[in-house]
Amino acid sequence: MDPELRKQLEKKAFNKFTEEETIIRGCIYVTKPGPGYAVKVKEQKTPEEHRALSELKERLCTQLRVPRSMIEVDKKKGRLLTSEKIVMKHKEKLKQMNLIPAVVEEMPEQDFLEVQIDFI
Repeated sequence: MDPELRKQLEKKAFNKFTEEETIIRGCIYVTKPGPGYAVKVKEQKTPEEHRALSELKERLCTQLRVPRSMIEVDKKKGRLLTSEKIVMKHKEKLKQMNLIPAVVEEMPEQDFLEVQIDFI
């Protein structure tokens, strides 16, 4: 892995590295990924969609009492990033809010290609 990329990713406390240098982290989806999800997300790259994700982040930080540094908006994939621990701890509350919590393993050097998504 590129040392500069790894350095950037290590700054985020919610990223957990595996021996294979993939990243495991929690994700909160508004829409469940599936066939056509990538196309749908590309179509949603509007300022309104980004604002909606930012507002969702703020609401979750307040309601779940999570530090703002532990949730990040992923504009490329239309989701929120956080730690696996936070997603597991709050999975029921997230589901009650009609959100889709998941633990995701990704390859950072492949444009964060999902290796595995476990919906919880």
